[in-house]
Amino acid sequence: MATLFMNNVVTGESRPLSIDGASAEERLAKALEMADAEGGSQQVIISEHPFDSPSTAAAEAKPGAATVLSSAEDLAALNLSTPAIPKPASPTSLPPEYSDTLVISINPTSEISVQIGSAWTPLSQLPVPPTPAFPVPVYAQFCTQWRQAGSVILTGPQTYTKEVSYTTGMSTTDSTTLSAELGVSYGALSAKLSATIGHSITTSQQTTISDTYSIDVPDGKTSVYILWQLLGSIIFLGADKTPIEWSGVDKIGFVDLRVSFPNPGSGRISQMNTVYSDQTTFNS
Repeated sequence: MATLFMNNVVTGESRPLSIDGASAEERLAKALEMADAEGGSQQVIISEHPFDSPSTAAAEAKPGAATVLSSAEDLAALNLSTPAIPKPASPTSLPPEYSDTLVISINPTSEISVQIGSAWTPLSQLPVPPTPAFPVPVYAQFCTQWRQAGSVILTGPQTYTKEVSYTTGMSTTDSTTLSAELGVSYGALSAKLSATIGHSITTSQQTTISDTYSIDVPDGKTSVYILWQLLGSIIFLGADKTPIEWSGVDKIGFVDLRVSFPNPGSGRISQMNTVYSDQTTFNS
């Protein structure tokens, strides 16, 4: 009989559970009771193995300096496809805040965990299949998109200095939930996601970056300056390749428990530390 482990997503700590029970169903029911008793805001995973790469939140990767792009050549050299950057139509208007979304990959993922109360357990380890059935197979979709981080419209002649602050990284809620859904520790999420989506991605702590940009505007010209930040999003799709919207009920012992799979329609957002400095100049 396999040993059950209580895996804490936030700290990466694992401990074996000594649970008596004649059946997997009874043992899981007791493990879920223990998970609920943990209390607080911690998330736990019930699994049949400890984390391969336990780590602490303090060891989570932190973003480095921003990568600033400013030309078509820079974009071509970027090791990731991105959608076209919107351009202003006139010297008095700004384009939409967000660019179109570009789908980079849609890859199958073999193991998904679902939430029962404050605990998570792999779908395959539920003693009784939930009702309604979970929509398998499951695919992980990865997309890129640009978002305006700052903008200004300037009339020449002048040299203008603008400081732009923006947030990079992934929210703790998104990263811990993704960790639980994929059954890995907080610190191992970047490696797991990169393997799942087929592209290198780092899920770092959120931090604020402030950069200063110098903008030259000639006499008789008006410039629209926009700093665009690159975003990456991960969302889970069902067999029909549409976002999974699912919740159900699973019978554990004599109790019907609600089972869910949080999967926001906008996806889990990773705010990358890659920005594009764009200046479009018109005749005044």
